[in-house]
Amino acid sequence: MATMRASRGAEMEPLTSGASNRIIPVLRALQRSLVFVYTLLFSLLLLLPRRRQNRRLSPSKLRKREEEDTLRRRALAEGLEMVFDDGEGASLCRWDTCLFSGVTRNSFFCRSWFPVSGQTKGILLIIHGLNEH
Repeated sequence: MATMRASRGAEMEPLTSGASNRIIPVLRALQRSLVFVYTLLFSLLLLLPRRRQNRRLSPSKLRKREEEDTLRRRALAEGLEMVFDDGEGASLCRWDTCLFSGVTRNSFFCRSWFPVSGQTKGILLIIHGLNEH
């Protein structure tokens, strides 16, 4: 039986046709050409001008954009009501807002709270510029 298997193995012909000897070199050439094309496209991609995120704006446009941002932040800060309730809908304090403007176009937004009873027990001072972020 062992001799029968050995003779069968010797009799088997390869399953590939003669075309594989012609296809394999064609596929290798195609692979080399694709590598060349990919390299060429990648190098062209590196040579293309990139979009710059920080375009140079004129000083007047930059100042106008900064002013609009400041006004938007100020409107958000003034529109935010921070009132403390006692649970029954009555307010425990009254509040006021003001704006301090400096000589160098710096503005500080100030909000103060005072108890409705009028008795001030302490002062907490928090200073934060509007254009800090």
